[in-house]
Amino acid sequence: MTLSFPAARISSQDEFQVWANSERAVLEQQLAAEQSLPEIRQGSCGLCFDTTEFHPDTRCSCAKSFTGHQRAALHFLQSRVGLGRGTQIAMVGADTRISGQLKDWGARIAPLPRLVAGKLPIHDATAELVLCLDYAQHVPPLAVFLRELARIVRSNGVLVITLPFDVNAPATRARPVERPPGVQESAAPIYIFGWDFLDLLRDAGFRDVAAHFYWSAEFGYTGPFDPIISAVRTS
Repeated sequence: MTLSFPAARISSQDEFQVWANSERAVLEQQLAAEQSLPEIRQGSCGLCFDTTEFHPDTRCSCAKSFTGHQRAALHFLQSRVGLGRGTQIAMVGADTRISGQLKDWGARIAPLPRLVAGKLPIHDATAELVLCLDYAQHVPPLAVFLRELARIVRSNGVLVITLPFDVNAPATRARPVERPPGVQESAAPIYIFGWDFLDLLRDAGFRDVAAHFYWSAEFGYTGPFDPIISAVRTS
């Protein structure tokens, strides 16, 4: 059993603007609903299907206590991507709680916590699914990283990625990281991604690129626009 994932699938900034304008009343209602929600509220877990409580940090009261962001990513994978036992997944970044759940579902995980000398340590066309959650903003140069993602996924395989995204920005920008007092060298910048990121994925060899904007008070998916981005590797 899999519950439908509540999200709008958007492929460009123009499409987003049309959607946001047509759904303005609904979006305003969602914002009003968020402002009136109690700190601890009842809802349903999109993963285990049980009644649960959502806490101020968005964690649920279920056994694994995932955050809303983690629940949404797993819910999306179940509902929109589909996972079979033995699915070969390359997990880029170090979210061990997500990878643990995927293993419980029978997936085979290749953990890739970071780039090594500009490479992901895995053979070409290895993964049916590449999953990269909140890591891409830390890995300049970005073009090199996207080529690596395209290299490791099989033809017609799927990439699912989450990252800081500004729906009002046409272009991705780098935000300098403030260095602590006494530190001479600044840390690497953090990317804030814009709509050009979808085109960067297309240029790297992906098709069917889309941002999925999700919201559900029932499932505890609230807060600002926070898309899950998916793409399919060209054959």
